[in-house]
This record gives sequence, C-alpha cells and structure tokens, in this order.
Amino acid sequence: MLLCAFVCVPVVAIAAQSSCFELAETYYENKYCEVKQKSPGATLPAFGDFRKNAPRMQAMLLKRKAEAAGIDLQMPGAAKKKLPLKKSLLDTSVSSPVVHSCELKQALITCSDGQFVLTGNKRNSNISRTALQSSNRLTLNNYDGDLNDRQEVIAFLTVQYTRYLEKMLTLGLGGVTMSFTKFHTLFWEIENKGADFSKRFETMYEYLKKDKSAIGVSERASSIAGITIDACARLTSNMFTCDNNTTNSIYLKQ
Repeated sequence: MLLCAFVCVPVVAIAAQSSCFELAETYYENKYCEVKQKSPGATLPAFGDFRKNAPRMQAMLLKRKAEAAGIDLQMPGAAKKKLPLKKSLLDTSVSSPVVHSCELKQALITCSDGQFVLTGNKRNSNISRTALQSSNRLTLNNYDGDLNDRQEVIAFLTVQYTRYLEKMLTLGLGGVTMSFTKFHTLFWEIENKGADFSKRFETMYEYLKKDKSAIGVSERASSIAGITIDACARLTSNMFTCDNNTTNSIYLKQ
C-alpha cells in the first residue's frame, strides 16, 4: 500500500500550532505522537499523511522508530475483542440526568439550578502553579470487569471520561478535549491491542503537560455550530459536555 499522496492541510495547519496529542484519536496516532516527542528528528510522514494510512501501514511506519526510542508498539493482529459500535454518552442509561429542562444558546446553558458557561483553553498564568508539575497525574483506572457487559463498560468509561475532562481543565486545555465517542473508541482499540488503558492515557497526559509548558494557547472559546441541548450530557453538578461525535465542548457552572 502506498503512502497517501496528499497532505491534509487543515490538520497540518492545526498541528503546527497545537500539541500532537490534542489531535490524536487512535492507538497508532498516539504512538506517532510519542515517537515524535521522544525522537523529534525521526523521519515520519506529516501527521495528516500518517492519519490517511491504514492501521497496518501506520504500524509499519512506526515499528523501527518506536523500537529505537524504546517505545512499546503492538502490531496489528487478530482482534481479541470485538470493537463495539461507536457510542455517544447520550446513548446509554448510565450517562447523565435528563437535560431537556435546560436551554442551550451557543456559549451558555441555562438550567433551573444555574447557568453553565462554555469553557476554552487557559494560559499557564491562569492555571494552578502545580498543574504542569510531575505531581499532577491523570491516574485513570483499568477495567477489570466483563467486557461483554456493555452497560458496565459504559458506566466505567463514563467515570473515567469525567476524570479525563476534569484533568484536562486542570491543564487549561478545556477547549481541546476528545468526545466521548472518541474516548470510547480509543478504549476498545487499546483493549484489542492488549495494551494498558491507564498507562496509555497517563503517557499522553505527561506529554500534554510538556507541550502546554512550551506552546501558547488561545483562550477564545467557540461553540459547536448547530448543536442543541439534546447533544449535551450533565456529567456532574458543575459540568456539561456537548459534542457532535467529533468536536467536544465543556460548559462549567458559574
């Protein structure tokens, strides 16, 4: 299989200004970012080109570079577990309280118990002094239940996803979080590779901290065009998340 011939211009343009890990959505995209972090001079396709390749080709592109950098890489093989259909946080009975009594107007969600404001990124001067230190860890849990019990898996992932969002907010990266659909899909990709879910996300979080220390961010928050309250879930008493499966937005209680 040939490498894709065309550069994905929007992705590449974003990648020039953002952390690689903010764009990565799959197991091999995360590994690509890890290789680029540990070996900046490694010869690899641009992120947009890499993303266009099939997983087996992505693994082949990364294999020797990962070995040289001391990074564990699981090669494609027979899937140990079936990858479920993509799920929205709203598709399950364990997601969040019904939000139909709330109203969404772009940057503001209004409910009977208060208002929630769209949250974007924050500069380092506006986050905790300890946020970028080694003591701040993501510490997601690994799943040790029955993977065939979908309700139990979703319940587990809802808790882990909530913590992921809260810890991204700690870094001042509330404007670049992955949707629950992506989080759910990545969990299954990691499981199918026989890799460690908690460790993979911890590695990503550590690199995000390093990138955040060096890369400036815009604090401008943009709402998702055309989104309605039906695409939102109330994860905690103080936080809503809204998404269109690809883009995610966080609203925090005032």
